[in-house]
Amino acid sequence: MQTPWTITQLQNQIGISLQSCHTAHERLMLKAICGKEIREAAIAFAQTRKLTPGEIAIASQYGYRA
Repeated sequence: MQTPWTITQLQNQIGISLQSCHTAHERLMLKAICGKEIREAAIAFAQTRKLTPGEIAIASQYGYRA
């Protein structure tokens, strides 16, 4: 599988990965780790270009502030 390179693809990957989780703790940790990756990606993208409204909405769910 390819490495996701957009915020939207990272968000979609969370849904796919959640299917592999067996416990609530695993789901919680997955969301925390992936949320951090999405925030970091949003910050990196914002330094080089303007984020789309969709990207801002997704990243805002995980604590990103423009």
